[in-house]
Amino acid sequence: SESDQEVTVQGLARTQMEYIKGYPYDPFAITYPAVETTDNYSITIAVTSVPGTDENIQKVTATISRDAEALLFIEDYKVKR
Repeated sequence: SESDQEVTVQGLARTQMEYIKGYPYDPFAITYPAVETTDNYSITIAVTSVPGTDENIQKVTATISRDAEALLFIEDYKVKR
């Protein structure tokens, strides 16, 4: 059902971003590993630099899809600590 899909997608997004936050910082990353998914869900990660800042901050975008249809985009920042 649509409600179950929304719960799954939001859970995957939260899990993915928490995983990335705990992953070692890579100043040259263009992506980070995605968590495992099931039921034809997939996650694509993109990493970009943040203009006007140094190399110690990255913008991370995760796209959660099911059957190749993008369902949710989530963005956050990863900082070298």
